Amino acid sequence: MGTTLRNPQNITPSVNSKGDSTLTADDPGVRGLFSIMAVYYPKGRSFLFPPSGSLFSPERFGIIVGTQLDKNQFENFLGGLQFDFARGGSIALGAHFGRRTFVEGYKNFNYGTDKFYGTLTDKVKQEWNLGFFFGVNIDVKIFNYLFNIQSTNQ
Repeated sequence: MGTTLRNPQNITPSVNSKGDSTLTADDPGVRGLFSIMAVYYPKGRSFLFPPSGSLFSPERFGIIVGTQLDKNQFENFLGGLQFDFARGGSIALGAHFGRRTFVEGYKNFNYGTDKFYGTLTDKVKQEWNLGFFFGVNIDVKIFNYLFNIQSTNQ
């Protein structure tokens, strides 16, 4: 998934090319994330079976909720819609509600370029905010098949 909710990490003071005080950070822009999702099909289709209708049949559309798949799973929540384009594959979009790090007093701080005045402890804060996400979902079985992952179960 790709999300518009920016969350820069490892923010450190530095000096830009003009000699001004600024900040640098890891991952300051639009970021990607791995997620785990649950889907609900309002038309009652089981996720175990392929859709029986045409390409734009209502049974191909689902409501999804999920979270980021890492140590921050309780700081990133996703909700939206998905469209199944094939068995085991879908396109998803929706809202991303999560905790993010930001520089207080700047709407969109441009790391490495914008002048920074103050100290990290005074100006670098965290808040809960809303963004949007877009992504492609792949069923675990399809993922295993695509990357030829062998099961250890006999």
